Amino acid sequence: MSEKNEIVKVDLNNAPSLLKELKDAFFHIPQGNSKFQNEKFVIAAQLTPERAYKNLGLTIMTIIEGIQNHLVQRELQLINLEELDYKIENEQDPFEKRRLEIKRKHFIIPDISEDKFISDQFYELNTLYSHFRNFPKYTREQFEAGEKRYYLESLNRQVNNISGARESLINMAEDYEGLENFENHMASLENKNLSLAELNEIYDKTLTHLRTKSSYNALENHENKRKLEHQDNLKNG
Repeated sequence: MSEKNEIVKVDLNNAPSLLKELKDAFFHIPQGNSKFQNEKFVIAAQLTPERAYKNLGLTIMTIIEGIQNHLVQRELQLINLEELDYKIENEQDPFEKRRLEIKRKHFIIPDISEDKFISDQFYELNTLYSHFRNFPKYTREQFEAGEKRYYLESLNRQVNNISGARESLINMAEDYEGLENFENHMASLENKNLSLAELNEIYDKTLTHLRTKSSYNALENHENKRKLEHQDNLKNG
């Protein structure tokens, strides 16, 4: 084995440099979700645009809250560091001063540009937000209307034993492609404030992979029939 490929033994002397090497090497490896995970499972696994929109919003808000909390803790740590420096400067007991100096030596707050948590969170945030901007700003009425489509698709998959790894493979392919078609169509529109009828027309063009179109239409016809029967009953007293 060449000298270049010799295994380096870790000991007390080189452990700190090894830790720095690992931190540098893994700085751009996500601790949270990868872009692939977010696009295929945070978004596509939601099956319908309304559910994808909801999950995008909730996930984005959670990330932003995490960043804000992290920055607050960072500010508090800076105060702790300032306090520690003050104590060292004014400590009269030599032994206590040495203890404080050891704490100070290992009290490290990375520069914000080198903060891995912040880097990971903003990478994830930008991925999700780029998708979020392609969606219409759903009203409550429009979201509720989409629930029927979501549950029909979800329950039909369960009935047909499409779950677990099998469904995940569909999320990665057909579901992702369908929502990608929807996003691309929406991104091409200047006005995203659409009526429910206009949204349904776009769904019919882009979400062709959904297995429940016939079930959805059958349920719509059934509900319309019930409404008409109810109106007839009211007229006839």
